[in-house]
Amino acid sequence: PTKSTGIDGIKPKFLKDGTEVIKGTITHIVNLSIETGTVPEELKSAIVKPLYKKNSRLEVGNYRPVSLLCIVSKILERAVFVQVQKYLNDNNILYEFQSGFRKSYSTDTCLINLMDHIRMLVSKGKYVGMVLLDLQKAFDTVDHEILCKKLEGMGIDFTEWFKSYLGVGNK
Repeated sequence: PTKSTGIDGIKPKFLKDGTEVIKGTITHIVNLSIETGTVPEELKSAIVKPLYKKNSRLEVGNYRPVSLLCIVSKILERAVFVQVQKYLNDNNILYEFQSGFRKSYSTDTCLINLMDHIRMLVSKGKYVGMVLLDLQKAFDTVDHEILCKKLEGMGIDFTEWFKSYLGVGNK
């Protein structure tokens, strides 16, 4: 977890200093959440703060919201991320050159793979064209119900957890 404190006000340093005392309780909460497929409402609450991106600090559009979660939420998210990533890697579900959110991959490796592919095609006398899109607020446009159905289709066995976390089905 980062140095920022969430709604609980607990600093990550406190957690590190008290690891032996508190790790059993946190492990129990994380395991119970994953096993039951539910995320307690308290763990979904966050402090939302604006984070400056670029250009004029006077324009609202030059900031993005950052949610500061409580420490247990951060640990829970990380535990789920690690399990999903392991499942996707073990079952070769990700595209070979998927670079985002993968260990040992970056925008640099993505660009290197792209340039290698272009060079290979050009050396074979092929024409190469490319269309690049930058979608504003792309994450905000993801339909959570469709996302959960895709996860189910991939065989991810704790889709109920994602539904609870994302509020799918709650109106």
